[in-house]
Amino acid sequence: MDALTITDVRRMMLSISHESANRAKELKLEAISEYEAIKDRMVDQGQIALDKKFKSMSEELENERKKSESNLRKKYKMLQQLFKEKILDDLFSMTEKILTNLPLNRKLLEQTLERNTEDEIYVFSRKTDHDFVLSHTKGTSCDIMELPDEALGGVVICTKNGKEVWDNSFSSRLQSFKERDLQVLNKEIFSQK
Repeated sequence: MDALTITDVRRMMLSISHESANRAKELKLEAISEYEAIKDRMVDQGQIALDKKFKSMSEELENERKKSESNLRKKYKMLQQLFKEKILDDLFSMTEKILTNLPLNRKLLEQTLERNTEDEIYVFSRKTDHDFVLSHTKGTSCDIMELPDEALGGVVICTKNGKEVWDNSFSSRLQSFKERDLQVLNKEIFSQK
């Protein structure tokens, strides 16, 4: 081979080498670009998946918080109600103890006697109040009987034929108060001012 041919071959080889290097650079840039695009897509998809999972977990946590808060409120209201009931029970127990030692008064006896239209009656009172009842029922035909302990005191009048009964015992008056005025008592004791 002559020198001209060798030079041409070398030039061709340099040209091929140069084009190969350029093509390799282009392929490398395309690969990097494609890699970056795929990476961005995968990162975006991963971020979307993470966002969905985060949102789902946040909603679950919020629901759990609301459920726990609701349960605590119910428990608090229940304890508060039990506390109120305990206070009222204690109040009525103390009232019953006070009433047990309270003597029958003239006004209560007279109010109960005024309701009676019969001549023959039974008057029920505590044994300790019998003398008091006897002194205020002179001139009437009545038998004085002992009031049961559950009545707490007061007076009950009953016709001898049993058709009419006037119950002014302390226990019945207390029960009437509970039925009629318990809401008012609740408001007075437990209202938040």
